[in-house]
Amino acid sequence: MLQCIYGAINKYNIEDAIIYCNETGNIKRLKYKDVSVISNVFFANLKYLSEDSSCFGLLMDHNVLIPSLIISLQQLNCSFLFLDAVQSETSWLIGTIGIKYIIAYNIKCNIPGTKFLFSIVVDLEKSCDVYLSDSKAFIHKNINYIVHTSGTTGMQKVVRVENKCIKSNINCLRNRLQVTNADTIYFGTTLTFDPSMIELYLALTTGAKLFIVSKVVKKNPALLYKILFYTKAVDITFLQMCPSTLLLWRINDIENMLQYSSLRVLLVGGEDFPIILQKMRRSKLLKVYNIYGITELSCWSFLAELNEGEEINLGNILDDTVFEIKGENCKSVNEGEGELFVGSFERICYLDNERSDTIDKPV
Repeated sequence: MLQCIYGAINKYNIEDAIIYCNETGNIKRLKYKDVSVISNVFFANLKYLSEDSSCFGLLMDHNVLIPSLIISLQQLNCSFLFLDAVQSETSWLIGTIGIKYIIAYNIKCNIPGTKFLFSIVVDLEKSCDVYLSDSKAFIHKNINYIVHTSGTTGMQKVVRVENKCIKSNINCLRNRLQVTNADTIYFGTTLTFDPSMIELYLALTTGAKLFIVSKVVKKNPALLYKILFYTKAVDITFLQMCPSTLLLWRINDIENMLQYSSLRVLLVGGEDFPIILQKMRRSKLLKVYNIYGITELSCWSFLAELNEGEEINLGNILDDTVFEIKGENCKSVNEGEGELFVGSFERICYLDNERSDTIDKPV
């Protein structure tokens, strides 16, 4: 993955990498060369802390430093986990995963068992704080990032995502969705939800632009819509959203977005595809997709392009992914109803305490 990112940085060095917009409509831009310079600052400050293949906790919302920070962690052969300051299980995650260091941005870390170490000053306006936890650092070899399931469908699980797992997903989606450096991708999915990595890595490995808005904008659906589609000199071409977030917008606004916006790709996933969306007219330039996946095989597994009025379906399976329908007694079925099982021989994720020498493939 890192090699792909460096390739984009070198090729699109003077092109915009990040566009940030606050609630007043004020825009700031960072070029790919700026992202590279900032990543070197992080690397210089973190290289003495990190143990090879350790995991850092990231306590922050969307911001312009995330791409540079993650590049520096990959340089250090370290993985990362985005933390939620208000979730009760955060301390449990830190201990379970073995997170020794936490990097916070625009938020004070009040997690029990942590203490402030130092600040990393990027420029006069931006800095990150580094905290030490009382957890022992665990080793996570060949892992890009770590997420956890919500626990709504069973026991909560920690999922460690291999580099080649997410790289395969990114390469496949880039090809099928024809993502190029001309695209502007909205980076807005909740960071503890693994589809956010699709937005981040699609942009960074392609030379596309990441569009980021302030927390105030994200919390106001009407303002978010206005910023996304009525900001001058910004043309959002790629939007990934779960239905419940999308449907916070007024129906008239959604219809206008589908027909008249600069959108080229609309990915809808994480929940059942909304039937009402299939009844709306859309621009011939816009392609709408139903995308499906499970956190245990991060991130996406199926992709269906849905034309106007077409029956909703899962579509085609993504690269390096396999599936099977199983009925009673977990026997494979070719007709009738059953439960969908998704796995892979190549895209490997480890659940909880699984290791490469203890798992059966496909996982």
